[in-house]
Order: sequence, then C-alpha cells, then structure tokens
Amino acid sequence: MNEDEFIEFTAEELEAIREGIIEEVFEIRQFAIQKVPVLKMFQKRIERLEELLEMQRDLFPGEVVPCSVLPVLVPYDHLSLADLFNAYYINKNTLKQRLFATFSIEELSLLLKEMCENEKTFANLFDFLEIDEQLIVSKEPDPMDIHEAIKEASDKKIHTLADVKNNTNKLPFTLLKEMKRLLLLSKKY
Repeated sequence: MNEDEFIEFTAEELEAIREGIIEEVFEIRQFAIQKVPVLKMFQKRIERLEELLEMQRDLFPGEVVPCSVLPVLVPYDHLSLADLFNAYYINKNTLKQRLFATFSIEELSLLLKEMCENEKTFANLFDFLEIDEQLIVSKEPDPMDIHEAIKEASDKKIHTLADVKNNTNKLPFTLLKEMKRLLLLSKKY
C-alpha cells in the first residue's frame, strides 16, 4: 500500500478504535502513576503514545487536544538537603498532578519524558556516592521518613551536598539508602 491509498472504516470500527485509544491512554497513565519514572521502563509507553497520537490525528483530527505548556519545575540549585528534597517532591507532585489532569496524548507523552528527566537530574546530584550496580533497587520510602532523616542529618551538622560528601558515614541510614536508590535507578535504568 502506498501513501495515497487509504482504508475506509465503518462507524463501528471507528468507535472501536476510538475506545481502544482511550483505554490504552488510561493504562499508560496508570502505569506512569504506579512506577518509578525511569526512561528504560517508560520508553515503550512513550513510543506507543506517539503512535496513538498519530492514529488520533489521522482518524479523529477534531478530537486531538493540543499540548499545553509544561509546568515549570523548581530548579535543584538549592544548597540545603531539605530544600533539595522539598524541590524534588514538589516537582514529582506537580508532574503527577498534571498527568492526572491532561487530556492531551502529546502532553502525556511529554510529561512522561519530563518525569524521567526530573528523576535522573535529581539522582545525579548524588553521583559522588559509591553504589553497587548489581544491587536490586528497593521501593521508594515514605517522604516523611526522608524528612525525619534530613532533620537527623541536620542535627549532625550535615546540611548541604558538600557536607554529605564529607560525612557520608555519618548520614542517617534512611537518607543514604534513598540517595543510593535514586542514583542506582538513574545508572541502572
């Protein structure tokens, strides 16, 4: 079949395709909400969203929702650990909220990429830590446990990344484990 040829669909077939697109977008959104955003895990879904968008543009051009401007994330240029982790959680929540709210397939695809990039950018702040890439990545801890560990580190006069570099052995285990988990995810996946 060449580019000038086309297939005609019945109304029932078009409705089935439309429902299939909606269902796949829902499933991809659910996957993104439940999984840690790393590109190796998200790449196939991002590619599938791009295929679904192309199908929507070809078959249902009037239903294509334009992409809105992506949210501006808090930069990771803070000096304190507390501010860095607060920015990280704010950025994650901002992206997830937008993920829930968008009706645009294109925007959903861009948000998945942005979620992966946010995770990697934050994790790379800890690239001075030694990690064993053979380890299995653990599940994400409760943010309140991380904030408690940051307070504990602060009590030990560990406030910045420079302090962490010089006092890795004094860090609360929960905080060190989370930094290594994030770094391992960015390196391994």
